[in-house]
Amino acid sequence: MKKIQKLPENGKKHRNRPCEMSESGIITILLLFHIGHFKDFKHFYLA
Repeated sequence: MKKIQKLPENGKKHRNRPCEMSESGIITILLLFHIGHFKDFKHFYLA
């Protein structure tokens, strides 16, 4: 027998996983940002 999952009131499903990045991922992004000589993260993200 299947269990019926009840959706939240707004009708969107949510993940039960915390949002976090590994330290190595953050360091990699920061290094690429500084090596690329971008003036802010917006330009880095859009490049």
